[in-house]
Amino acid sequence: MNISLSANVEFCYEALNVSCTRMTYPLSLRLTFYFFFVSTIIAIAAGNLLVMCTIVHFEQLQTP
Repeated sequence: MNISLSANVEFCYEALNVSCTRMTYPLSLRLTFYFFFVSTIIAIAAGNLLVMCTIVHFEQLQTP
């Protein structure tokens, strides 16, 4: 079984040629995921901040 590997292949452990190969995703896909996760984190943080400000502003919400 002759497997030819291109120069672009990255290994999980650089010292071992028989280690698992990592998939490198295209830059456009990585940027899309990065934008999605960052915007989700910002939306969640803003929502939590809105809930905290609402509870502080309306005293009726501070009682059980």
